[in-house]
Amino acid sequence: MVCALIGGSSQTFADTASVGEKKPAFKPRPLADILEGKLVRLNGNAVEPGEFNDRLDYVVLYFSAHWCPTCRKVTPRLVEFYSEQRKEHKNFEVVFISSDRNEKEMLQYMRGYEMPWLALKFAEKAKTPEIKRCAGRGVPCVVVLDSNGREIAHSFEGGKYQGPMKPLQKLAKILDGKGPLVGMTN
Repeated sequence: MVCALIGGSSQTFADTASVGEKKPAFKPRPLADILEGKLVRLNGNAVEPGEFNDRLDYVVLYFSAHWCPTCRKVTPRLVEFYSEQRKEHKNFEVVFISSDRNEKEMLQYMRGYEMPWLALKFAEKAKTPEIKRCAGRGVPCVVVLDSNGREIAHSFEGGKYQGPMKPLQKLAKILDGKGPLVGMTN
């Protein structure tokens, strides 16, 4: 994947490029720096600025859209996963990256599913190439990164779609040290 790590190297956003692709002129920076000032969060029905906590080890990028029927099936499962894991593990955060047509649809989707996590501001997706590069070829797509942007798991692995639950299973295993969550299948 062009997003971050490939095979355990120490590459960051700045170091990765597809074969034949010119490397972008990004300087390596932690995700918190890349996303600073670009995040929002729901507070009831209101949208407020959002930010990462100080002790974040993992970030889950959730590429999704309200118009996608599969996304609408995955989102409640991700809300459940997030709520359960956050009870014991505060060291990860989800960031919703909307593939909706406009900001109104994005916010409607967030409110409709009461997304408890952060979201990239709608207008910032086009201005944040490091994040756009992480997207798979479709939605829903889940990408698990460490706090420096190194890829841990991706819905698209080896050119094949593995689904959104496989990366979440890997994160659960890392967080819990117990293996995949029971009942979490693609």
